[in-house]
Amino acid sequence: MTITSRIPAVLFVAVALMGCGGAADDGPPDLSGGDLRCAACGMAVADPRYAAAIRTPEGEIAAYDAIECAVRDLRTRTGARAPAEIWLSDLQTAALHPAARMTVVLADYPSPMGGGYAAFADPSVAAAEADRRAGVAGSLDQFIAGALRRPGS
Repeated sequence: MTITSRIPAVLFVAVALMGCGGAADDGPPDLSGGDLRCAACGMAVADPRYAAAIRTPEGEIAAYDAIECAVRDLRTRTGARAPAEIWLSDLQTAALHPAARMTVVLADYPSPMGGGYAAFADPSVAAAEADRRAGVAGSLDQFIAGALRRPGS
């Protein structure tokens, strides 16, 4: 095979790789702009400390004004409707992180919908907050499954 006969094959592979996992689908979405509305309740996503977001398998973003809205909506997003990615906002920094790396606390937080959920990137901070506020800490999946509830409920 000569160099000139390899060029089309190399170009094909390069173009094919460029279409895989483009930068637009990498990382959490920007929830700071515009009139962003919660996918579950329709309220404005106004306090980024309590926000959450998902990316659907089709690449669309759904934002939530509160973790409790995400929990409620994610209970219905199963099978083909299950999200490809989920992010939660760290209460301390308001930065979105992959939900699998976050610890969720259900306590007396003044979240936008009044459900009392907050998420933390640092699990030791989450544990201390749960103790201080007489709450419960766990993974988002545990709350979606209903395995964790507010103490006394």
